[in-house]
Amino acid sequence: MISLKEGLASFDDWMSHEKYYSLNTQKAYKADILEALIFFNQGQLPLDHPIDTLSFNKNLMRSWLATRLKQGKSHRSNARALSSIKTMLGFFVKRHHLTVDDRLLSMPSPRFGKSLPKALLDQQITSILPDNQDTRQTWVFKRNIALLILLYGAGLRISEALALFQNDFGKDTLIIRGKGNKERLVPILPIIKQAIEDYLAAQPFLINPQSPLFLSQKGKRLNPGVFQRFIRSLRRAHHLPETFTPHALRHTFATELLRHNIDLRTLQSLLGHASLSTTQNYTAISDPDLQRLYQGTHPRNRKSEMS
Repeated sequence: MISLKEGLASFDDWMSHEKYYSLNTQKAYKADILEALIFFNQGQLPLDHPIDTLSFNKNLMRSWLATRLKQGKSHRSNARALSSIKTMLGFFVKRHHLTVDDRLLSMPSPRFGKSLPKALLDQQITSILPDNQDTRQTWVFKRNIALLILLYGAGLRISEALALFQNDFGKDTLIIRGKGNKERLVPILPIIKQAIEDYLAAQPFLINPQSPLFLSQKGKRLNPGVFQRFIRSLRRAHHLPETFTPHALRHTFATELLRHNIDLRTLQSLLGHASLSTTQNYTAISDPDLQRLYQGTHPRNRKSEMS
């Protein structure tokens, strides 16, 4: 039987090259798994031990999840942590023939309430956009504004936008590689294209088609933390709510399209949601127009009306 170190290496390779999990998902899974393994083995990480000698059982899992709650972790965090461990163990069972108690693999996920998307007002966003005639703007500021407009105007995740290359830009659509490395086509509005072109004309680096689209001040791929700090500075300067975040720009994109009667399937495609149920979360926002739209487009509701 392989060692834990070898097992974890093969699991990492499986996440990256077979399942195409995003880097953020891989990072979260690894953190959960290491934390659990250390807890299960009394503070040790027995990397050289065969995986079939390690302790994996339902009681230990419950104890670990309870400890996390006492440490201030949420039920949502525990649900992801449990999923991480079950995914790893399921992989070990199929790939390395590990025997695991079925009661652990079938352990239900902790329940938690769904949080609704936090959309912003269009006025809140347009109020911070600069005057195009202002010649005092630095290339870094133009980059940040271009990224903001892209997230708001195309509904991208920050990770998707920062993963773009120079040769991804230039047409009327973008090929976005989303979660699970799935590709989708996203149309680019003229205002987005103009903002990115203004930034690219101002940036000081020699770039080629394989250069990152959004560059740091050292000419490398921009770190999301840099843009998040920019958003925090905008919140302070314009007295905006704490809900003004990079991801809220994506929520606002979806909400505005729903208010203008886009159908849910099209919105699902634009957002890159694997499941329509994820897209339907946006219809739970307390807006009578959205509720009517949801009731009129949901296939199950139409079936009940016909019956």
